[in-house]
Amino acid sequence: PYTTLFRSVGQDYARAFLWYAKAWQQEEDKDAKASAANNMAYMYDKGLGVKHDIRKAASLYREAARSGLLDEKTNLGIMICNALQNSGVTSIKKGSRDYALHQEAQKWLQDALEQAKREHNSEFIRTAQEGLDRLSGITIN
Repeated sequence: PYTTLFRSVGQDYARAFLWYAKAWQQEEDKDAKASAANNMAYMYDKGLGVKHDIRKAASLYREAARSGLLDEKTNLGIMICNALQNSGVTSIKKGSRDYALHQEAQKWLQDALEQAKREHNSEFIRTAQEGLDRLSGITIN
């Protein structure tokens, strides 16, 4: 029921966020809880209905990705990839914080790519591969 909430409340993102938060706190179904966390993360990531907060977005994306759902794993990998690129990272030193983020993004996107291939999901195959290609453009020292 909560996955269609975004459409049912129209453009009232603040209200939608409250419903997702309620679902996330109360939902017992693992996949539904992950979906609510993913939607809240997206809203924090984009500043929809809530103040833009990349740390809260990352935390919720990580929680959602651990559920094993394809969308959630892909979103986390792409968000980290975007954060690295938006901060102008072109070269990373092994052992640095950026290196850890790069490795995390690579792990989630590779996992998403493999799952998308098993599920014959061409949209997620393309998205995960594009993220991995963008990460491969960052030099590791």
